[in-house]
Amino acid sequence: MPQLRAADRAGYVALVYRFAAFELDPVHYLLRRRGRPLAISSKSFEVLLYLVENRGRSISREELLDSLWPDVRVAGGSLTQAIWSIREALRGTGNVPPIIKTVRGLGYRFVAPVLTARVAVREPPKEQTATSAIRERLRSLPDDTRSLVLGLAAELAGEYVTQAPCGSCQHRRLQ
Repeated sequence: MPQLRAADRAGYVALVYRFAAFELDPVHYLLRRRGRPLAISSKSFEVLLYLVENRGRSISREELLDSLWPDVRVAGGSLTQAIWSIREALRGTGNVPPIIKTVRGLGYRFVAPVLTARVAVREPPKEQTATSAIRERLRSLPDDTRSLVLGLAAELAGEYVTQAPCGSCQHRRLQ
């Protein structure tokens, strides 16, 4: 209970998710194992957070792709790579039981028990992640400029995308 009183004094309270030896902190965009931050890409973090927030149900690959890569069609390997990266981070050097299970023919399910905790933060939790803020700004760009920027960003992030004709117009869309 002291943790809650400290949170109330700080004026800002945020939720963190705890499972196995890990803590997922959406406010600071951190995944920790026994208090130590783990290296994980922002997209892998978003995939893990989505799975944790939707724990207990199977989530299709399409739902994950639509939710985490809106307005962009990425190669299916991007999601596979993110899941692999998460599993590697969670596996570490220890013998951790499976936390994310593959549901054959459907997608993935987060299976570890999760506790939520209220913690004090020094600043108010941001209403949106940096990634969603960037997406909002990109939506205001013309289609061809947005496609170019997203393609470059995805390539720099190691997410391989291809371009395909948009349909009736000359623009090309990321796929």
